Amino acid sequence: KTVPFPYEKPYPVQEALMDALLQSLRDDPKKTDEEEATSSKNSTKHRAKVIMLESPTGTGKSLSLGCASLAWLRYKEGMDLSSP
Repeated sequence: KTVPFPYEKPYPVQEALMDALLQSLRDDPKKTDEEEATSSKNSTKHRAKVIMLESPTGTGKSLSLGCASLAWLRYKEGMDLSSP
């Protein structure tokens, strides 16, 4: 739920972009984090999804997507390390 961001607070459009990306990366958006953690331990595959994000020039798309992507990778790495 917390995405490390290099500035004090992201703009609302940046928060929306990060949220959209993270929601698309979830195995099942309807599951809670705990339910997803349990199902992720049983499956190493992640189903690819295609999303389209649009935002005007200068709104911080690259930074937002980079921060959200790194947060997701750290989350998944932690899940892999905590599974038996």
